[in-house]
Amino acid sequence: MASIQKRGNTYQYTVSRMVNGKQKHIRKGGFRTKKEAQIAAMEVEQELLKGVVPNLKPIPFDEYFESWIKVFKTNTCTLL
Repeated sequence: MASIQKRGNTYQYTVSRMVNGKQKHIRKGGFRTKKEAQIAAMEVEQELLKGVVPNLKPIPFDEYFESWIKVFKTNTCTLL
């Protein structure tokens, strides 16, 4: 369940989830209305129910590619 807070002139949501037995929070703010924050929080909760963890912080392509190589690299191919 998400909680909605007013911060200054905008709203933010907080969605709690369990990761390895520890409580983690997903927070995002800057919504002009409470309803906008509620809708965004519901979308995040729906993604979590599907098993998809939302990526709220974009990472540079080179970092993503390096992590991808580590996961999918195989040593079955040899160079001549």
